[in-house]
Amino acid sequence: SGQWAKAKTVYAEVLAVDEDNTEALVHMGIAAEIEGDRDRAVAQYEKALQSASDHIGAAMRLHRLSYSGTGQPVAISPEALLP
Repeated sequence: SGQWAKAKTVYAEVLAVDEDNTEALVHMGIAAEIEGDRDRAVAQYEKALQSASDHIGAAMRLHRLSYSGTGQPVAISPEALLP
């Protein structure tokens, strides 16, 4: 949608200045999910968790995607799920 295109542009600008900006990474992951690009979404959430291992939103979205791809769980660091 047009709103997501605008949002992606803003988040890309944020990431150009701060490539580890957790919120921008998570929102780029959400945009990738909306566009049907599971692999890119997973990569964005993993990078967000590298920046902020306690980001519950990124951890939950990554966990959900880990089941939706193959039906099999993907290992997620337990630390990523802790507050």
